[in-house]
Amino acid sequence: MNKFFNILLISALTLPFFMACESDTDSNPLFHEATEFVLNEPVYAANNTYNLGIAGTTVQLNCNQPDYGFPVATTYAVQVAFDEMFEEGNYLELGSTFTNTNIAIDAAELNSSLLELWSTVNEDTDVPTEAISVYVRLRAVVTGQSIGNILSNVVCLPKVQISADASTLTVPEYMWLAGTMSDWGWVTMAPVYGLEGQYYRVVYLENNGEFKFGTKEGEWLGYTDSRLEIIDNASAGVSGENNDANIQVSKGGWYLITMKTAVKGKDYAFTLTISPAKVYIIGACEGGNWAMLDEWQFTDSGNGTLVSPALAAAGEVRMCIDAGIDWWRTEFTLKDGEIYYRDLNIVDNWEADAGAEYSIKGTPGMVIELDFNKGTGSTKE
Repeated sequence: MNKFFNILLISALTLPFFMACESDTDSNPLFHEATEFVLNEPVYAANNTYNLGIAGTTVQLNCNQPDYGFPVATTYAVQVAFDEMFEEGNYLELGSTFTNTNIAIDAAELNSSLLELWSTVNEDTDVPTEAISVYVRLRAVVTGQSIGNILSNVVCLPKVQISADASTLTVPEYMWLAGTMSDWGWVTMAPVYGLEGQYYRVVYLENNGEFKFGTKEGEWLGYTDSRLEIIDNASAGVSGENNDANIQVSKGGWYLITMKTAVKGKDYAFTLTISPAKVYIIGACEGGNWAMLDEWQFTDSGNGTLVSPALAAAGEVRMCIDAGIDWWRTEFTLKDGEIYYRDLNIVDNWEADAGAEYSIKGTPGMVIELDFNKGTGSTKE
């Protein structure tokens, strides 16, 4: 009887609590989305130079918690840009997040993020040696939830000294691939000539072909890596649902795999793009035209190779891969029967600037056959 009475008593005491939750009162406020979120101007920003090359230092920010109707655990992310508009593609969000309104940004992480952003929005311009303006805003969200997302106002740090030498982590010389196209042996992705942190490789993948990647041979990074973004520009049907987290394409074919590897804070960030593979003859042997023309595109032989059209004229054979950038950044030749990717400044031609062994002497009617999976090639008269 006492037990039954206790149950009734608990129910009686609990009922008003749930009833109170149905109304928004001062004693029992309800959550609502915030309409204002203030990032305070740093007190000494106007007269302070933030030198991001000094190890162990931080950049201090302070904000007011968004008004969600009552105090709630909040997570803050930092976004940075070189102009106050924060247009899509022209800003970055740092990897570190914060759960306190007093925010201490690691200078090394901020520096590496700004270096990455600079290379994106100012691709052909060196990182400035003088202090520049950096714009900052915060993004808040209720911790562990998908609600409460709000952006703060923008503040300017007018004197930020970016250091090109501050990070001890550097982009690798090569990226690596291993998969069904190489019988799971490791092959290199060639660096894009003149663009640090960008790599490429043409491969043929069968239906449901799979691969992994790495910054070094044997690293075995895959679909579920939290640092990886995959862009499928070939409608290849990319997935990674197998137990080994291999990157899989449901539709077989010739693909260009490109990778952008950036240093973000104390770690890497990877953007892997899969596009249709388009390989071309260019220059003297196709009639002196230095454009990637459809009639000079390599075609599938049906035997695991790509074959060029018959050359139209004599001269040095020049070949390239269409990666949506200058053709000469993804140019290649054959050296001793192996595909050799451009890694030097060519002013005149391969023979003059690299040596005769790097030069293919084209003749009318000659055909070039390439096995990109094996990294080899040959000529046929």
